[in-house]
Amino acid sequence: MQRVKFIALILFFIISKSVGAQSNGGDWQSIRDFGITYYEEGNYPRAVGKFAEAFRLHSKSPLTALYLGLSYEGNEEYYRASIMYRYLSTINLPDKINKEMQSRHFENNRKHWRDEIQTSYHQKKTTFKPKPNAIAVLYFRNISDWSELKPVIKGFTELLNHDLGKINLLDVSPRGKVQSLYDVSNFSTGQMYDKIKATDIGEILNVSYLITGGIERLTDTHIKISGGAVNTKTGHLVGDGALAEGQLSDIIDLEKEIVAELIHDLSITLRDSEQKAITTKLTDESLAFIAFSKGLDSEDKGDFSAAKRFYKKAFKEDKFFRVAKERYKIQSESRYSNSELVHLFSTELN
Repeated sequence: MQRVKFIALILFFIISKSVGAQSNGGDWQSIRDFGITYYEEGNYPRAVGKFAEAFRLHSKSPLTALYLGLSYEGNEEYYRASIMYRYLSTINLPDKINKEMQSRHFENNRKHWRDEIQTSYHQKKTTFKPKPNAIAVLYFRNISDWSELKPVIKGFTELLNHDLGKINLLDVSPRGKVQSLYDVSNFSTGQMYDKIKATDIGEILNVSYLITGGIERLTDTHIKISGGAVNTKTGHLVGDGALAEGQLSDIIDLEKEIVAELIHDLSITLRDSEQKAITTKLTDESLAFIAFSKGLDSEDKGDFSAAKRFYKKAFKEDKFFRVAKERYKIQSESRYSNSELVHLFSTELN
């Protein structure tokens, strides 16, 4: 319920901005018809203004909300498009449409992050004022260059993001945003550490701390994980760093050890509810975790069919692996075109 209220608040803000001085009142359907004309002409800025005004006057029309989302996307306002699609995924829509909205929400978030990183990467800021307690987890270096470890590192990052994201004090960058930095720079994990200073990465991501580290293969099954929080203003490690060692099959437990030491280094005192949330595992099955990690890697490469297979395998190994099931659902294999979506909304919802 809180999430729905938050989305509604954001919607009110962005739609108010989109309407601006264009709002003159009137019949919302007539205003939407003008928007449709502009949309079909490819005049997305004018379409946005009309659909935003129509939506403000009558927010219970899913078709209007869809047109507004499509117009934001056409106008390359990906963050606003993602919010509209997220809103549509929270209301009572047929399952096939709901999945499409979730997929579009996710994809437009990625486009937004990529544009944001692209701008930050190429434009040096005159002053660097990161958000307080903003933090980003970089992919840990594959110290032994063990090929089997490459996708697992992405899953490990997702675990860290999930746990650190449970701490109210911290503002954790989504893994997809960090992935955008690797995509834009075209650097591998090792190159990211070697070619860009932590202070510069912090500036690009607009964070106060970076979680960095490495995973080393000691034997065929034994690994050592080292990590730490770096202050992006100074480039210095905060505290003593974190260290965990054990079997690769126990990587989920090792991640919990790393998180506990990172929290200590950052001098964070957890509430009881946060402590409980952090100690809860996304999954207890190592095979499920590895499949999930391969799903993330496939998704990052744009192979959504493979990602869907891996996510399905993950929650087959562990039926309680909720995050894997959610990722599986948004990997839609048969996607609708914009015109097909408009037709669906027009015939089934309005």
